[in-house]
Order: sequence, then structure tokens, then C-alpha cells
Amino acid sequence: MQFRTLVLWCIYAALLTVAVTALLSTASNENNLLWLMTIYSVVYFVLFCVVLFRMAQKAVKSKDLSAVSKLFLGSVLVKLFTALALVVGFLKWYEPEENLFVLPFIAAYVAFTTVEVISLKKL
Repeated sequence: MQFRTLVLWCIYAALLTVAVTALLSTASNENNLLWLMTIYSVVYFVLFCVVLFRMAQKAVKSKDLSAVSKLFLGSVLVKLFTALALVVGFLKWYEPEENLFVLPFIAAYVAFTTVEVISLKKL
């Protein structure tokens, strides 16, 4: 997979996240927080995808045959803990009254995880 294709898939994932947020904004009283969480999530996951893609390109060229597997397993662990830190930090900083702000984050998590799996599979 080329870097251009990764960027295109990231755009699709971001659009999906924005669509979910647009649907949720009709049911929420805290639209600003929904959109803020969407922005944080999309920026975080785009950066994560780009860094992981670049690291995977280097791992594929490595002499270590298990380098890609190690990278994938390590990235899952890092993404899980940093994503949890993002949600907890958002809770502490903004103190939202509703818990709907988590749904755009979950949509972004699923969409960008799909992008990561596709991009790593095609390397």
C-alpha cells in the first residue's frame, strides 16, 4: 500500500466519524463537546495511523521475520492505553454531563483500526 492510499483511507474513516457525530448531535445537549471529541479522536488516530504505517514499512524491510507481528501487537497495546488516556483526560478536563461523547470516539476507534489492519495487511 502506498502512503497516498493510507491518506485516502484515513479521510474515509474521518468522514465516517463525522457522520456519526452529526447523527449524535441531534440527540445531545452538548454538541460542542461531541464535535471537540471528534476532532481530538480524528487527529489522534490519523497521527497514530501515519506513524504506525511508517514503522511498518521499516519493519517489512527488516531481517527479523517477526518484526511486523511484534509491531502490530505492540501498537495494539499502545493504542489501547493512549486511547484510554485520551478518554479519561477528556472526562477530567471537560466534565461532560452526558456520556454520548464516547460514541464518536468509538466510531473513530473502529474506523481507524480497520484502516490500520488494511494498511498493514497490504504491505
